[in-house]
Amino acid sequence: MNKKIIKLSGAALLLLTSISSAPIVYAQNQTKPESTQQKVDKKVKIRKYPAMGPGYYTEDAINLFNQMSNPSPFLSLYASPSNQAFLNRIKPLCLADAAQGILPSITAAQAIVETGWGGHILGNNYFGIKGYGSRSNLSGTQECNNGYCYYTHDRFAGYSSMEESFKAHTALLHTKNYANIIGVKDFRRAAYLLQQDRYATSPSYAQTLINVIISNNLTAWDHEAGGSAVASTPVGTVPEPEQIAQIVYKPGYGVLAFQNTGKSIAGSNYKFKDGTRWKVVNTKVINGEEMYLVGNNTYIPKKYTSHYDNGIITIHYQPNYGVNALHADGTQVQGSNKVFKTGTRWNVKYTRVINGEICYLVGNDEYIPKKYTQWGSGK
Repeated sequence: MNKKIIKLSGAALLLLTSISSAPIVYAQNQTKPESTQQKVDKKVKIRKYPAMGPGYYTEDAINLFNQMSNPSPFLSLYASPSNQAFLNRIKPLCLADAAQGILPSITAAQAIVETGWGGHILGNNYFGIKGYGSRSNLSGTQECNNGYCYYTHDRFAGYSSMEESFKAHTALLHTKNYANIIGVKDFRRAAYLLQQDRYATSPSYAQTLINVIISNNLTAWDHEAGGSAVASTPVGTVPEPEQIAQIVYKPGYGVLAFQNTGKSIAGSNYKFKDGTRWKVVNTKVINGEEMYLVGNNTYIPKKYTSHYDNGIITIHYQPNYGVNALHADGTQVQGSNKVFKTGTRWNVKYTRVINGEICYLVGNDEYIPKKYTQWGSGK
């Protein structure tokens, strides 16, 4: 059996105190060190790096910080030719997880996120499983605690092959810490359960998994494993209906609704609990964000529903064509259709009404009308 312990982070390098690290998993071929305080390396070169704050940091931690400070979120969501090769390689092992009660889409998304599309695989570890042993490796990592994220080092389990890594992941999800996802058919629910169970400490871990699954049509793998393959469609060419909104929050908890004045409705979080579904009557921009009307002057923030998509819009128009963005004054941004092409994805900074329709701010003064996103008609 895999064994899990909780270990305090040795924060000598980061000058942190009283912050616990994520659980450590000991694989069957690995042994627990004599002491959780024993040194894992004889020498580690450290230096100051002001951008990360006071203290001294290793080169691995600095490199990780720089990578995370300059992400490429739009490119990393989709399967480029090299990324498609990664998907082809892991697909059989992901499909095999269906027989173990684990959604193939979840396994695939975790492998994508934990390895950066296969670009960072240390010791054949595809799932960021920590552990000690002769094949373990010391590596930089980001941990989050109570909304505070920091960069540190830890040891990660090593495996003899990709297949062994996938088997270890399957076994881990069957332990009592994660067993609540076994048999779950809704990938969004499974993703949030993994975050709730602290598989990873990032507060956006669940939404990241969900985003990757949707962007790459990985739910088709779930259907294929169940015997009914679903043909994929070009990204950005099929609209997502919004007639029903499901609350997506922390299991067992609810969210506050708002009035059209922007004032929250006291006690409404007891009604609008995670997993409940509501008919959407209309949509309105309140307090600079989009909200759904689900009752008499009762609005639910879109960011707490199944339609949020991690605050990212997908351009929905004709394949191989783009749309023109708008300035805040309602005029078109000339030539922007060459940038905002169907299928491309953009972070939303703000939401407002322009020319009588909801628009999303994706640049300094570039707004995309909702009708040209995954929630619009594309016309």
